[in-house]
Amino acid sequence: MNDYLAYRADGHGTPIMVKQGFHWSLLVFGPLALLASGRWIAFALTALVSVLLLRCGGGAGLLLSWAFNVLLAVFGAEVIGWDARLKGYASNGLWMGRSAEEARLRLMDKDRAAL
Repeated sequence: MNDYLAYRADGHGTPIMVKQGFHWSLLVFGPLALLASGRWIAFALTALVSVLLLRCGGGAGLLLSWAFNVLLAVFGAEVIGWDARLKGYASNGLWMGRSAEEARLRLMDKDRAAL
């Protein structure tokens, strides 16, 4: 079972489920993984940091960029959650499931039971 933090805009609509834990895609692809998932603000800022590390890091620039990818992979859920909050989403609890869809179904079941 995985943990997913739900973000919902104004309490309505389909929630965004953010997997908690290590993000392998961010380790391998870095900021490009954020671009592929539609996180434009987070992509722009992390790509800027990555380019600055490569450009200004001198001989150790590649190593610094790789270390930045490791940090992104470890703190990826926080970066994605921060991007969602900037877009007007609010946290809607932590849900467990084998996939994001299963965790979303559990959240929707709770909403139906509350009516």
